[in-house]
Amino acid sequence: MPDTPPTDALNISKEGAVTFIKVSGSFEKIDYLVDQQIGGAIVTAADGASPPLVVVDLSNMNFFSSAFVATLFHAWRKLRAKTGSRFGICGLTPFCRTVLMTSRLDELWQLFDSRADALSAWASAN
Repeated sequence: MPDTPPTDALNISKEGAVTFIKVSGSFEKIDYLVDQQIGGAIVTAADGASPPLVVVDLSNMNFFSSAFVATLFHAWRKLRAKTGSRFGICGLTPFCRTVLMTSRLDELWQLFDSRADALSAWASAN
């Protein structure tokens, strides 16, 4: 198992003040093995975001494992220690949105339909 994710596994970009972490479209599901490849990079990217406004873009993701939910939680915990931090997720399929809502994680994280919705909601942040 590689220590670093494949170079095309994540796309980390900044739009305005928001750092977007997009999981590659080549992954339609994130199981334990994929999480082992990309999870650390997601946590590192979230921890390094300045300002601490992070949206994980899961467009086209049909499934993620409980290990990936733990990765998202870990990224959120590191980020929330910073003043003015916000953490959100966009592009969820109905199934993945239901998983997060059933787990009540939507009470911790903002869920957005799209990047544009996240940018609009956080336009006045920082």
